[in-house]
Amino acid sequence: MAEIDPGVAEALDKMAAEDPQRSRLAATALSWVTGGGGASRVTQERVQRFCWYDLPLKWQADVALRQTIVVALAELLDRLGLPRYAEICRSPRTIEVHAAYAENPQKGLLAFRKANLESGIYPPDLPEFTWGAAMGPEEAATLAAVQDYLELALVTGDLVPGARGWKRRQAKLVRTYLNTPNPKLGGQTPLDVTLTERIQRWLGAEQSETRRLILSALANRLLHPADLPEGSGDPYPALSNCLHELRDGDGSDVDESSTLLTLSKDLRFARKHAGRIVITRLGERYLSNPLKHWRQIPRTLKTSNSFHRLAGELLLAVLLKDGSGRLPEITEKISEAAAEAGYREAGTGAPPSTQSIQRAFSETLEPLEALELVERSAESEPPELTLNPIGQATALETLRLKASGPGVAPWE
Repeated sequence: MAEIDPGVAEALDKMAAEDPQRSRLAATALSWVTGGGGASRVTQERVQRFCWYDLPLKWQADVALRQTIVVALAELLDRLGLPRYAEICRSPRTIEVHAAYAENPQKGLLAFRKANLESGIYPPDLPEFTWGAAMGPEEAATLAAVQDYLELALVTGDLVPGARGWKRRQAKLVRTYLNTPNPKLGGQTPLDVTLTERIQRWLGAEQSETRRLILSALANRLLHPADLPEGSGDPYPALSNCLHELRDGDGSDVDESSTLLTLSKDLRFARKHAGRIVITRLGERYLSNPLKHWRQIPRTLKTSNSFHRLAGELLLAVLLKDGSGRLPEITEKISEAAAEAGYREAGTGAPPSTQSIQRAFSETLEPLEALELVERSAESEPPELTLNPIGQATALETLRLKASGPGVAPWE
């Protein structure tokens, strides 16, 4: 049984002497906010989530009763010496959010998200890190700690929502927190702890011990962004040549079915305009400095379904781990992993055939070959595949983005 906070009990007794019903509503609301804990567990994030999300969606109460509840909670928070949180309860923004829910839940959720973002305590995505829609316990703990960190910045005046440049300041604070070693985490940074959790989740994403063993050999290399070899020039000259042709020619001589053009479109470096394929501003920006923008390429190397993703990831992992590989041996390893993971041929129910496996990983292999990142040795039959140094960096960054990327909701 949870220990009763004496300060809360005293405040509720005083409220009950004036209005027993209001005291009961305030007690129930505060218990929800703190998870049954005392006043020390009240935070801005908890109060906002209760007022703008939990109360409208999870409590069976009409608009009038919701307002009665938040007013009662505000009075209790005032009595506990927490006026800043009380102000959230009685604020015009809370009334506005409740009114949006009264129209329909979708409008209410949009109003909640807008209010949450504008409050300043919900951390933004960073170019190098995106918060997941689905989180493990470590990432959820990191998110809560960042919100508390931002709340402290609000209290001290280090962050002022709505002020000029406040979003840049907020991003800087988030980045600082994520990358600062924390003694409570054994000296690791919150970012490393979160990424490690994501990578562990990725390793166990399919029920295949073969897949897990192959990918585990690379796990430590996936914690940090890959780097190109020192002294690299244009990492993808074949792509640059394709874009130069689009920019300098009339666009009609480019094979619209080519892998490079498909990749250019996926990257939004090229598009169709007035019956021609033309380079876009993003494409021009890439051409101005390929070394600066090279990570856009591994970010865009994607597969169409989970079977192709498994095959593509294992192809890259085998080539990175072993340095090179022959197609039959690579196919055999992928086939074993796919069978363990439960993939089957639709017509027969048998494990995926050699042809199905090779079609699946060709979705990853073909762009690499088009970018001239894979070398085929003509001295052996079947030919041996080898990633060149740029190919190794690209493959490693591709796997890193897959392994440490944000979790998605189960239905996405």
